[in-house]
Parts: sequence; structure tokens; C-alpha cells
Amino acid sequence: MSGGDEIVLLHSGTYIEISALNEFLYQNYIASIIRNDFQSSTLAGWVAPASMQNIRLFVKQSDFIIANHLKDKFLKEQEIPPE
Repeated sequence: MSGGDEIVLLHSGTYIEISALNEFLYQNYIASIIRNDFQSSTLAGWVAPASMQNIRLFVKQSDFIIANHLKDKFLKEQEIPPE
């Protein structure tokens, strides 16, 4: 992701949910970034337990509208209630 595009939060959820959504976006040619504070804190030597259920998925601002539409489609197919 280059060219000065801002990244924006698309969705937050469990690791499994975010990983599957990330793959779905990838299959639809949308780049995304997963932010997993639990994993990061574990690697740093301390644990932030509250972050275990709050994995975040970011996309470029320019991709947000289509990514949000794809997210809604994905969540509906998976029967996961939207935020």
C-alpha cells in the first residue's frame, strides 16, 4: 500500500473471523492489513489479554467503499451480525 493512501479500520473481531475476511478481500483484489495487538504483545514479552478478541482489519481509504460492501456480503454469508 503506497502512494500516500490513508488506511482506515474496516472491521474488528476474532482472529478467525478477521483472517477469513482478509482472505475474502484478497480474493476480490482488495489489499488489507491485520493488526493483532495480542500477538504483538506476546512477541514483545508481555500479554494484553483484552486484545485477544479485538483483532482489527484495515484497508486503504480509496478501497473502503467496495471493501465495506464486500465485508457486509461476507458477514451475511457467514451469518455474523455486523457491528
